[in-house]
Amino acid sequence: MEKNAAPKRSHRLVPKDNRNTVGENQVDNFKMRCEQVSVFYDNGATKAINSVSLDIGDNEVIAMIGPSGCGKSTFIRCLNRMNDTIEGCKVDGRIYLDGKNIYDKDVDVVPLRARVGMVFQKPNPFPKSIFDNVAYAPRIHGLVTNKSETEELVEKSLVRAGLWNEVKDRLNQPGTGLSGGQQQRLCIARTIAVNPEVILADRTPAGVRDPIASGHY
Repeated sequence: MEKNAAPKRSHRLVPKDNRNTVGENQVDNFKMRCEQVSVFYDNGATKAINSVSLDIGDNEVIAMIGPSGCGKSTFIRCLNRMNDTIEGCKVDGRIYLDGKNIYDKDVDVVPLRARVGMVFQKPNPFPKSIFDNVAYAPRIHGLVTNKSETEELVEKSLVRAGLWNEVKDRLNQPGTGLSGGQQQRLCIARTIAVNPEVILADRTPAGVRDPIASGHY
């Protein structure tokens, strides 16, 4: 061995049952708090997530990194109860939004999903025009009351998503006719149109997450 050579390190994988959290998983000013969250599929036969506890601070950006199939998408779908739509899926534990457990029986998932919006991995524009894709949710939630307000909100949302300059002259064309990247930005515009307090992004491309850095603005 050379005199100044660094010693070799062992990279043995720590058994799953012996792994510990590194760093702090709680903050004082949390927007959302997850306590002992576990998720089961197949009516409890398959455990996908095991006792996750995590705070998400107000105005904080969090990235979840891990191999395919480790439960990233399953976990973020817990945060606005999208797992409710999956047959045989069960969520244990508690998830708080501004101190209220979103799994309480009196919680209506429709306004919850307006407060905690989600952009899916695969773009899913509505079979409507580009304009109506963005205007639909603000209309049903009563955020706009007339044509002028609707047009202003649609433009603002498309600008923020980095799509306005590419579609401003064809707003009446189907959203499904856009390219894949444009459809993803349309779905982001649709999400932010209702001014959500939390946005969940499931493996969206980097250029979509940061339209300014990628030149889409």
